[in-house]
Amino acid sequence: MLTNLVGNAVKFTDAGRVEISLDYDVDQQVARFAVRDTGTGIAEDVVDRVFDQFFQADSSTTRRHGGSGLGLAISRQLVSMMGGAIKVDSKLKEGSAFRFTIAAPVAVPPSPERVEALAAPNKGLRVLVAEDNPAMQKILRALLEPAGHQLAVVSDGRDAVAMAASQTFDVILMDVMMPMMDGPTAAQRIRELGGRAGGIPIIALTANALVGDRDRYLAAGMTDYLSKPIDVAALFAALGRVSASG
Repeated sequence: MLTNLVGNAVKFTDAGRVEISLDYDVDQQVARFAVRDTGTGIAEDVVDRVFDQFFQADSSTTRRHGGSGLGLAISRQLVSMMGGAIKVDSKLKEGSAFRFTIAAPVAVPPSPERVEALAAPNKGLRVLVAEDNPAMQKILRALLEPAGHQLAVVSDGRDAVAMAASQTFDVILMDVMMPMMDGPTAAQRIRELGGRAGGIPIIALTANALVGDRDRYLAAGMTDYLSKPIDVAALFAALGRVSASG
């Protein structure tokens, strides 16, 4: 949504500035975004129609700048699906200000007691984490190390293959999108190692949740699949299956 609004602002601002702002309302638990520009602006008689599909505020827009007139309509639909609203204030030749809100409830982390209860059935595992996001690395450490698991962390698939070949692990938590070598490729290389290393359980961690993604990762040699953001119960359940099989 921001990409569309900022792209429009830059496209229709030949001189001046484009401003992006964000604030968070703790009481209402909504995030507020605004994109303001000093560009061409929108005429008063058509400003209410800019979110209609295929509508162009200026008949020369397609010729001068390209575009189908769908970006704002899609943005409005996405904002609505996220429990928010979008609006625009604009004056011809003075610029525009697009503002939207989305519902953003405060996340409640699982209590230590809940994490302990979820982890209770699991024995301590030697876990190789292949994850390039530092924040996700910290989250996994915070969840798994207090539960008695030993973690080794690498940031790309190539290092994951090298670690799997040189050290002994009970399971690999493998991010799908990583630099140097992605998760599916790394899983295939690990399977090619043969022996104990080649048979290690590999759990995919990914934000990709489209139909067919799970089958594709399993076909690459992964044995299980967890979507991001990580569900704590699902994570410990997956590790529990590894413990039970071992």
